[in-house]
Amino acid sequence: MNGCDVIVTVYNKIDLTMNCLRSVMRNIRQDDRVIIIDNGSDEQTHRFLESFSAGYSGVRMETVRLPVNVGYLRAANEGLRRSTKDVACLLSNDTVVTKGWIERMCSLMDRYPAIGIVNPMSTTFGLYPARGENAEDCAAKIAHLRGQYTEASSCVGFCMAIRRKVIESIGYLDEVYDSGYFEDTDFCRRAVDPVLSAPSPVTRMYGTPSTRRSAQRSGKNFLTGTAPYSNGAGAGRAGAFMWLQARAVTAAG
Repeated sequence: MNGCDVIVTVYNKIDLTMNCLRSVMRNIRQDDRVIIIDNGSDEQTHRFLESFSAGYSGVRMETVRLPVNVGYLRAANEGLRRSTKDVACLLSNDTVVTKGWIERMCSLMDRYPAIGIVNPMSTTFGLYPARGENAEDCAAKIAHLRGQYTEASSCVGFCMAIRRKVIESIGYLDEVYDSGYFEDTDFCRRAVDPVLSAPSPVTRMYGTPSTRRSAQRSGKNFLTGTAPYSNGAGAGRAGAFMWLQARAVTAAG
């Protein structure tokens, strides 16, 4: 493989973004590249991203500023369109990654050509730290699971490594899910290759989104996001979707 494009979409939230990007820079490989999509952030965030990029001249990095917030899906698709590596990883700006996170996900794709999409474990999805533990502590606890994986029906978009040929085959995230829910499920359902969850070093999800979502809108957005499964774009798929949610993990590797 010729490396991975790590795509981080940013809409304000400087503190979270700073933690995310610094963790990526600590754990990036020589052949990887970081693509930052500034999704119409305020001037303070814009200045931070400019200075941040200038401070890592030795890392392959591209920062793209969108003049207005176009929503997460359009911003993420902009990053995917700019990606040229064999693997593109969509990474939320409310995450912190640990040592070896890219290697462990990409190594599965190297070993198993049929694998198209890989998720890591995280402290929000499936791995919960004890009191006083941080992301690196959790990563150390699962280091012995290196190379193991669980076959799944869907991955979660907070950190999703996608093989280039999958993007070339099925295209980008479907922007009909503009409210910000179920685009990852839809993408995985359209993928031909198996979707896998790997015990990669922890990606810690803080739970604050990189888009314009708010707690007040979340319930409405959830309902809006399910609509394509029962109306219009995905008529007749509602039953299959409920089965998918209940049986997300289908087999142990």
